Amino acid sequence: MTLRPTQASTFSLVQSGLRLNMARLVRAQEQVATGKRILRPSDDAAGTSISQSFLRQIAQVDSWLESVSGASTRLSAASSRLQDASGILTEARSIATASMNGTLSSADRLGYASQLEQMAVNLMEIGNSSFGERYLFSGTSTTTKPFDIVDTPDGKRVVYHGDEGRSTALVGRDVEIDTSLPGSEIFASSDPTGTEYAGLTGAKSGTSADMGSGYETLHVRTVAVTGLPQEGVMATGDATIIGDHALTVDAAAGTIQLGSGPTLSIPTPLPTEFEVRDADGSTLTLDLSGWTGVGFAGTATGAGEISLDGTSWTAFNGTETNLQLVDDASGAVVHVDLTCVTRAGEETLVFEGTTNVIDTLLGMAHDLRNDQDLDPAALLDTMSLRLDELTAGQDRLLVALGDLGSRQSRLDRADQRLGDLRIQLQGLESEVTDADLSEVVLDMSRAEQTLQVAQATGSRLLQQSLLNYLR
Repeated sequence: MTLRPTQASTFSLVQSGLRLNMARLVRAQEQVATGKRILRPSDDAAGTSISQSFLRQIAQVDSWLESVSGASTRLSAASSRLQDASGILTEARSIATASMNGTLSSADRLGYASQLEQMAVNLMEIGNSSFGERYLFSGTSTTTKPFDIVDTPDGKRVVYHGDEGRSTALVGRDVEIDTSLPGSEIFASSDPTGTEYAGLTGAKSGTSADMGSGYETLHVRTVAVTGLPQEGVMATGDATIIGDHALTVDAAAGTIQLGSGPTLSIPTPLPTEFEVRDADGSTLTLDLSGWTGVGFAGTATGAGEISLDGTSWTAFNGTETNLQLVDDASGAVVHVDLTCVTRAGEETLVFEGTTNVIDTLLGMAHDLRNDQDLDPAALLDTMSLRLDELTAGQDRLLVALGDLGSRQSRLDRADQRLGDLRIQLQGLESEVTDADLSEVVLDMSRAEQTLQVAQATGSRLLQQSLLNYLR
């Protein structure tokens, strides 16, 4: 019995061959067009798994590179602003030094005071710099404005509202780099080294440890003067002497002298208010209208009171070596040696190593305005005290600039390292998924030729007519 293939089976066989060869040609064309060997997981399951692993690593590297880019931009902005601040402090030191010239007039001092105040404002504006919607120098509280100037009984002070935290950027697996510095570290310090007095009153540090930060004002006042009248000479009006001060009236020469201060001629007619000054700057106002014309060498003694907050006063007799004073508003506690206090006044004291450089500029401006009627020597002492802190503040800022610079260098190295790693991972991923172009082009040519042969063969097999069945 002769077996004869049916027309349907022949057509099915030709269709299957055409479909298979067309699929091979299409796949080869896709590989040539994309340059990829693996176009779908079914192409190579193991290779797809390896490729996905590399792609996940590349995505992780991309996230690190994005973090590096953002951190680098933020650090650059912070460094730029601190360089501006450094320039301001350099100029401020020059002005402060020039303002300490004892030959300056009151108008000159006021001019310098205005310049220093403006520099303080400019410095605070730098401290409040922002990058986008975030403040640069407020620690991790980047939405909180870090600095503000407030009025206090002792003058203007700056207040820091940020925190002590540091923002970080993840630049690798378990590798973080700080991308900020809190303003409290840049413009202030928290490394106390002791309490220093300007030297106006003669007060010194006691034996116990003090507690506080920045600047405080020590208030000393004269509440009574004893030892007068003598020969009709009376104490009247304001006095700033504390303790014993010799008072000498030379009738023959017609002069009067307080301690080792200048010798002054007794005016005619005899005044009801005549101020004499000791070498330490303390003063005594005398009523000479009742002077009998007889000379004498006596002693005027000033009884004093002292306060740290200007409200709570404590009497002292000059024998205290460790008197404790408290300012409830600021929390400051100081221990004062009063054995060398000879004059009243408002004296600046500083908790060294804890000052804010903006406060220092504001304090200098306050001193130059001479609100306390300081004599040139006292003004020089107070300004010298603040100038030391200004120098220390500038040094801190330069350290902060160096710190930011070193972090920028680390970010640059991280960027280079991550860029190289990304290229390496891309190369490894390409080795798995990329096609050999010469090979796939050859495969495409073969698939095309095979398809053409299949099409020709199929066309011949399917060329049938009714005559083929009539025998």
